[in-house]
Amino acid sequence: MEVIIFNEFFLKNPGREEFRQLIKEKNPERIIIIPSTVKGELPVKSAIVEGILDQPVKFLELEKNSIQEKDEEIDVEAAIKSKVLELGIQSVRDYVSDYLSDVNSLNSEITYTLYRAYFKFYEAALGNEYSKKFENKRKGYLSKIRKFKPGKRDILLTSEEDAYWYIDHIDELETNQ
Repeated sequence: MEVIIFNEFFLKNPGREEFRQLIKEKNPERIIIIPSTVKGELPVKSAIVEGILDQPVKFLELEKNSIQEKDEEIDVEAAIKSKVLELGIQSVRDYVSDYLSDVNSLNSEITYTLYRAYFKFYEAALGNEYSKKFENKRKGYLSKIRKFKPGKRDILLTSEEDAYWYIDHIDELETNQ
């Protein structure tokens, strides 16, 4: 299974056509769509992707995890750190969009490395419990994907913030089948 980033770049030309060509070249058997684990990220929906591809593909659209997050007490220091980190993620997005010239530049090791580094910084700033939230959500989706028994011709569509994590854990799908 291959992980491919989907973002708003693909909603308009030339990104729309590049995305269509990329998917046609891959000739996927199925496309598995992951809801974003990052607040405010563009939701990827099969109807959007189907409209871009203009070809029949079997979609497996995962629903958001039903894990109920407990309401946390408002911690002023954590709130300030969180706001600063939101500026950080926006800076990473801006940097990515500045060098984004085509579908391949978005789906590149540069993008994955930027988000890996950002989330390590995020964990260092807010502590392990905050990064565990992302980790648990992603592991929940990985567990659901495993039930689909993904094959070599399947594609996993996810956000740019989450792609690196699925790429780093894709071997878990193949070894646990």
